[in-house]
Amino acid sequence: MTKLTINFNPYLIYIENLKYIEDFSNLSTLAYGLTYQLLIKKPKSELPKITLPEVAKQDISFSMADQEVDKVEIKCTWLTFEDYAEKCQDQIDSIQKRAINGELGLVTQDPKTGKDMLIWPPEMKSKPLSELPELGKSIFTVSIKRKIEAHLPFDLEIEEDFEKLQNTFLMLAHSVGKLDEVHDNTEAMLFRSCFLLKWTIFEVFLRSTIHELFRKHPNKLGNTNRGKKATLSYSEVAKLSENFSSIDQLREKIVEKEIKNQQEEGESVHGLINFLNREFSFKNDPYKAWYILNGTKYTTHYNDLLELKEVRNALIHDGGTASNEIIKKYPHLSVRDGLIFIDRDYYLRASLILKSIAFLIAKNIDEGDYQVEC
Repeated sequence: MTKLTINFNPYLIYIENLKYIEDFSNLSTLAYGLTYQLLIKKPKSELPKITLPEVAKQDISFSMADQEVDKVEIKCTWLTFEDYAEKCQDQIDSIQKRAINGELGLVTQDPKTGKDMLIWPPEMKSKPLSELPELGKSIFTVSIKRKIEAHLPFDLEIEEDFEKLQNTFLMLAHSVGKLDEVHDNTEAMLFRSCFLLKWTIFEVFLRSTIHELFRKHPNKLGNTNRGKKATLSYSEVAKLSENFSSIDQLREKIVEKEIKNQQEEGESVHGLINFLNREFSFKNDPYKAWYILNGTKYTTHYNDLLELKEVRNALIHDGGTASNEIIKKYPHLSVRDGLIFIDRDYYLRASLILKSIAFLIAKNIDEGDYQVEC
């Protein structure tokens, strides 16, 4: 009979982390649904005019990546008579006469071209030469646009603020885009983020599992493929054993060293599972777990995990771009505008696959269904 309660510590931590993600996902899904209904009930045209409150400087936050050049304008520069006339929408003869009469300020000659130059704009003509740019150079004004983070000064516990906060929220939500598209895209972003989080904690679970088994069976270190080839110098043995004073300390340090090697090598998820299967001979193949999806029973497969890994890599490393290879390999994958679209069904399937494989690995260990050859 399958044991339903697992007491393997890395698995308990995995389940606890999983609960945080699922609580967040479920609550967010409900919040999106409520928001969608509110946006339908209160279209933008019916909302009162919103004036966002002033935000104090000490409440503003942004990074160096949150600012960009908005626009650049020439504040002062030297122009030829022809360019000056064009700027003024005037005849060049008129500009020449006015320049000779001293109406346009200092006239200077460009030593490279020999052409007479005037300062622009006209209001700069009375400025002393020390305040004007060098010939061939300009003075610019640059406007910087910043994206800032700031808490709106609404108190959620004050009933009078509720209507104001709701209207502000709805106005901001309406400004994001078309209602149906915003709802679908927002949900997809939620599922995408939670999918990546679940993959991360699954990978952490596998690494923690290997760590725990090494600590539980330190003698196994000498019988792994790496352990049979590993060597330690006398100086390393002395250092790890506190100058040969503690065999227990030596054993613990070697375990820690092997754990560190596993982390530094960056084994893939498949590599970690294969390592567990190979070195600890699990009775139940972790790749052959089962789950129920929409009333139908499925058995997980090596290729299921391979697919999730490749989708994860595309989301992280390629910005979600769906390559021709990944589309051909996984035709059931939703793609919109060339990007992988994590919808509710795909997210649910991925969640069940990861959770089932993690459970079966933990079950093997918790029930002692593995072998340690030393």
